[in-house]
Amino acid sequence: MATRTSDEEVGDLHEDIAKLKADIASLAKDLRDLGTTAAGTARRAARDKGEQLRDGLDEALEDLSERGAQAMKDARARIEERPLAAVLIALLVGLVLGRLLDRR
Repeated sequence: MATRTSDEEVGDLHEDIAKLKADIASLAKDLRDLGTTAAGTARRAARDKGEQLRDGLDEALEDLSERGAQAMKDARARIEERPLAAVLIALLVGLVLGRLLDRR
């Protein structure tokens, strides 16, 4: 059975420590790369979600605009059908609002 000298053991320990340092450096690099990749993925996901929300908002605004235009067409048609009734209704609404907003 061969016995090892303390110098050999110390030398082996130095080699093991050097390998450990290299492994830790490699692990740190891998973690940085993973963090960079995760940040990029999160950034892309946030951008995609923002685009989806913007598209949804555009669609909702377009729908609202169409509904408003249709409501205006309907109101004009009703006014044209009964102009006297429309004027009387507008007058009554004005009087009611005037009374409500009068603070005497």
